[in-house]
Amino acid sequence: MRAEKVELGMQYLEEAVMEVLLEAAQGDECLGPAEVTLRAGLYRGTFLKNAIAAGTLNKLLEEGRVVRCLQANGRGGWKAAAVDPDSLS
Repeated sequence: MRAEKVELGMQYLEEAVMEVLLEAAQGDECLGPAEVTLRAGLYRGTFLKNAIAAGTLNKLLEEGRVVRCLQANGRGGWKAAAVDPDSLS
């Protein structure tokens, strides 16, 4: 039962993060974990503030669903790997 809850939770987290990245793709934005956390409304405690977003982004990277990019501020960030233009409308 616990494993099913974790799997379902991960699916929701991944969907939320991908939605943020797909919306960002409309403006050709590269987002860092903090911005993903903010836009997705993820929990941001005082310790490891963006850990949920960072962990989810790393899992999506392993699956080939996101790619690394360089943010305007010169820091590393993330984009959706392959954006279908029809998915942006």
